Amino acid sequence: MGFVAQSFANQHQLAASFFFRKGEGERGNATRFFTTITTDLMAHVPGLISGIKKALDADPGISRRTLKDQFEKLILHLLLEIQRAPLQALAYVVVIDALDECEREKDIQVILQLLTRTKDIKPVSLRILVTSRPELPICLGFKQMSDGIYQDLVLHEVPEGTIEHDIYLFLEYEQRKIQEQRSLSPSWPGRDQVQALVQLAVPLFIFTATACRYIADRRDNPTKRLEVVLQYQSAIRISKLDRTYPPILSLLFDNEDEINKQRRTSEFRDIVGSIVVLESSLSISSLAHLFQISKEDIRCRLDSLHSVLSILDNEDLPIGVLHLSFRDFLVDPQKRGKSPF
Repeated sequence: MGFVAQSFANQHQLAASFFFRKGEGERGNATRFFTTITTDLMAHVPGLISGIKKALDADPGISRRTLKDQFEKLILHLLLEIQRAPLQALAYVVVIDALDECEREKDIQVILQLLTRTKDIKPVSLRILVTSRPELPICLGFKQMSDGIYQDLVLHEVPEGTIEHDIYLFLEYEQRKIQEQRSLSPSWPGRDQVQALVQLAVPLFIFTATACRYIADRRDNPTKRLEVVLQYQSAIRISKLDRTYPPILSLLFDNEDEINKQRRTSEFRDIVGSIVVLESSLSISSLAHLFQISKEDIRCRLDSLHSVLSILDNEDLPIGVLHLSFRDFLVDPQKRGKSPF
């Protein structure tokens, strides 16, 4: 979704964005949702700044008010004021990613209901793009909307040819970036290799994004990493998730004897297991304290996992999972006793 948001930004159409991420502090809940959207809107919508200043002067504690109060005072009422002013029509997009990862189900439904109230505002026209898994609170939130107020796109119902084309374009774009950043041959990767990656990926876009992060990682040779991913091309009866994550995790055990492999497996289950199953994500500092090992050791254990984990330089900030499918892969009960992870 970051790629989509950037595309809108490049066309000067992105007004605001918010990317939910469960377990990552204020990104995991709606506490700062409307204030973040307001801050973004200020940079794009003429005439909002003075109104927002008045709203803050009238209620300095507005960020602690209900979601409804924040929305009405910081967004709706101010956009309606602009509506009464002579102004050229403006059309903007607000991107909200992974709304299902908002931790309070009630907040999800409130957000959806409040955002519908922007539908007919002009001359500042807002189009809200929401991505989510079809979890119950999301489905209920949309069911409560009037007919015709939204359009939905169910990804698994999109024609496979369309998905294949989109994945090909994304792969071509990402591989070109890797080629330039690593000073590789203009013919890298070959068209056959790109097409093979497309066939491995369809219909899971997460495979594409994860594979690109993995191949681009500067700690290794991108050609070697591309070959590792393509090794799974000939595997049959393997799920898409089983083709996405094993190439990355296999690096943990490269050239290890059986004793070291067992030790690394145990460390992986302790450290990464804590990251993916706990309600709130832990930082490097917290993990080091929990397992009574050095922060440097924690970093070394996580060095090969930047393709699947969000690991920041600040050791006191939480480590997040880049996509929930990684958690799903690791905790799949059908893999119990079959997978070293």
